[in-house]
Amino acid sequence: MTEWKTCPGVHTDPDVLAGYCEDASGLVGQPEGLVRARDARDVTDAVEWAWSEHAPVTPVGSRSSTTGSAAPTQGGLVLSLEGLGGIERLSERVVRVGSGVNLGDFKRHVQSWGLLYPPDPTSENDCTIGGTIATNASGPRSLKYGATRRYIRALEVVLPTGEHRKYRRRELEKDTTGYGCVSDPVDWFIGAEGTLGVITHAEVQLVDAPAQTIALFAYFPTVEEALDTVVWLRGSSGPKPRPNGPWERVSPRCIELFDGVALHLIRPEAKKLGVDVPEEAGAMLFLEQEDSGSDEEMLEAWFEVLMASTRLAEQTTVAENASRQRLLRQLRHHVPATLNEEARGFRDEGGRKISTDWAVPLHQLHDAVREASALAESIATHRRVRYGHIGNGHPHFNLLARDARELEDAKLVAEKMARMAVRRGGTAAAEHGLGKVKREFLEWIHPPEVVAMMRAMKSQMDPRGLFAPGNLFPDST
Repeated sequence: MTEWKTCPGVHTDPDVLAGYCEDASGLVGQPEGLVRARDARDVTDAVEWAWSEHAPVTPVGSRSSTTGSAAPTQGGLVLSLEGLGGIERLSERVVRVGSGVNLGDFKRHVQSWGLLYPPDPTSENDCTIGGTIATNASGPRSLKYGATRRYIRALEVVLPTGEHRKYRRRELEKDTTGYGCVSDPVDWFIGAEGTLGVITHAEVQLVDAPAQTIALFAYFPTVEEALDTVVWLRGSSGPKPRPNGPWERVSPRCIELFDGVALHLIRPEAKKLGVDVPEEAGAMLFLEQEDSGSDEEMLEAWFEVLMASTRLAEQTTVAENASRQRLLRQLRHHVPATLNEEARGFRDEGGRKISTDWAVPLHQLHDAVREASALAESIATHRRVRYGHIGNGHPHFNLLARDARELEDAKLVAEKMARMAVRRGGTAAAEHGLGKVKREFLEWIHPPEVVAMMRAMKSQMDPRGLFAPGNLFPDST
């Protein structure tokens, strides 16, 4: 029997534990103990105790995971890292940051230096640096900047045995030693969802903040026409030839899709904020571009491109200043926020939101969206919404199930969509990780030998299988 009273700094009060039993996925666990770490020493003490007691450990940040990775469904110890703060500037563009630092606060902090930390998940004001590293988070601007992995230079980690390690990328132009896939330990923990160790601190790379930015809401009669414009903007071949226009002068850092249902959710809020979303629009693209030249010239290029792409070009919403751009991003985030709120209202009946995370190569985008849309329409749900990072071939299909029966149908459809994406050369999970909700997908995405290598790494790093139990692997407990 686990001796919880011997765990350093543990809380076992049921009222306290109740605040740590679930994450944003809707999965609910039953933690037996909670440690709110204040520093790396607290983490080491808790992990050493868990190792000695063979107690499961679920590391968590602000519990914004949509895949259940922060839900302690196997009980055991919840190790909260929200107290691991601190921002230390090591050089002009390198910062050491505690894993519990809120991502939005961190981005605003470095912005005051004229710098940018590019990863921008939609939940940036609700998630921690450590959580984004554990899931290799991305976001709308990953079209230009890529995901979190690109910006991590070093990690400080507590291993499942309680040993403390610091791993740093070697800045080499050439290296011929061993297996490349495992030669950089920093990459082991990025996207591992807490299964290999606890990240306490990270050194991250910053970039110069853009001199100026413009943002647009571009409207289209149909989703199909919006998709045409996406592939044209990416310079890819689509089902229709690209019309004339200065395509080489427009270079968006994000391309986000909103279908007709998403626009229905946006319109009332947009009207309050002075943004007119045309009733005839059946789709919208949210676009941002950085530029060091003339705003006027850039806008002229965009309007020429949009005039060739949509008959609703003249109704485009333009944001040239920072406050107006924040407003458009607020409206973009209004869609997932509204869906999450609606989904909570269905929990008592066994319902919740199912959100897909698949992505496909751009040349497959039209067919994939068409096939996924037909699957979504084949079942009864409260809402079916398509939105998200379409510029990366990565739309989110959101299915709001009102009860347990609809939830089972929605899960089955999401599984079919995931298999469809893999069949088309894509992935079943492009952004949020697998966690517990989507762990069955792992063996569809990767060949058996790759999965076996992942299992071997897990066994080597965590031989007792204590860390983040239930995450990633289909048969994990």
